[in-house]
Amino acid sequence: MKIAVVGVEATKTGGTERFTYELVNSLGAELFASTVVAESRFQRDKLQSRLSRSIGGFGGTDIKFHKIPKLRGPDIISKNLFPLFAQLIVPRSLYDIIISEGVTYFTPSMSIAVTSQRATLDLLAKGELFFSLSLSRYIYWRARVIVPYILERILYSRNIPVVAISNLLKQELVMRYKVKENRVFVVYPGVDLDEFRPDPKLRSITRRQLNLTGDVLIFVGSQWGRKGLKYLFNAIRNKPKFTLLVVGGVNEQVMDYPANVRFIGYRSNLCELYNAADIFVFPSLFDAFGLTVLEAMACGIPVVVSKIAGASEIVGDGGVIINNPRDPQEIMDKILITNLHKEEMGKKARLIAENYSWNVMGTEIRKIISK
Repeated sequence: MKIAVVGVEATKTGGTERFTYELVNSLGAELFASTVVAESRFQRDKLQSRLSRSIGGFGGTDIKFHKIPKLRGPDIISKNLFPLFAQLIVPRSLYDIIISEGVTYFTPSMSIAVTSQRATLDLLAKGELFFSLSLSRYIYWRARVIVPYILERILYSRNIPVVAISNLLKQELVMRYKVKENRVFVVYPGVDLDEFRPDPKLRSITRRQLNLTGDVLIFVGSQWGRKGLKYLFNAIRNKPKFTLLVVGGVNEQVMDYPANVRFIGYRSNLCELYNAADIFVFPSLFDAFGLTVLEAMACGIPVVVSKIAGASEIVGDGGVIINNPRDPQEIMDKILITNLHKEEMGKKARLIAENYSWNVMGTEIRKIISK
């Protein structure tokens, strides 16, 4: 069976980008995208391609990559025009199955939903997508999100199977997009269990390099408003017992933050940082899944996760769930509970993560394709 996957970017960093990278690898599919970055633990190679060129870097296999043109300029232009270019370039007759990631292609055989633009619009309207938002930036982001939201509604109205990466997202599609429930299949993302692993030696080295002592919390992600970072700041304010590492979000601006917060910026060595920490905290206001939760669990640290993040569905005994991520007191209470049992919970977190590999994800999606 010849499968094509249409996604904007495929890299080993970022949430959706990493998902695309691993999806193509696990299915043995051909990739249509604007950008591919093949990355190993030791090096990163940017691979540019003309239409139809085989590349390496996907799990040691060769994947045929077809480049979709990307216009220079703001994302509002390049991302919103991507599905139009894909529709013109992807030769439908050459493939048995064409899979789109959300709205990356107008007439796929199957779509994999990785987010909800409706939820993004809601957070934007509440001023919770970012820490701060000027009027001009609000107008820009509303225009940037409203087009894919409209296209999502059109795409999901088609009679095709839709894979949702969590039950949370499935309910979003059924309730708010009116997708028939029997057309939506839940398949959780995976994690690279070799790349993300417990490593006591790495923990010691990284803590020494970063001069970390005591109890260390870690938060990883961008769009800090949506990820609930403001409420985490309020939770740990005046709690010098804890140090919070904030990883990612290099373009975010925060004026008021506690003294026990350290901004690390973008890092590719996430395994080292997870190992250096004691608890991963993710008080998201909405996340279809949250790959960083599973990565942290694979590294053997417990997680404190919002119930409005899809990854909360798989946490089990490897962490604690936040019922109201806007409540700083609840966030701190859950951190304190987790801190009391962090070693035992960390071991359970790793065992749970071992059930979620990218190959398992690929196998589940192939079963849906064959129905």
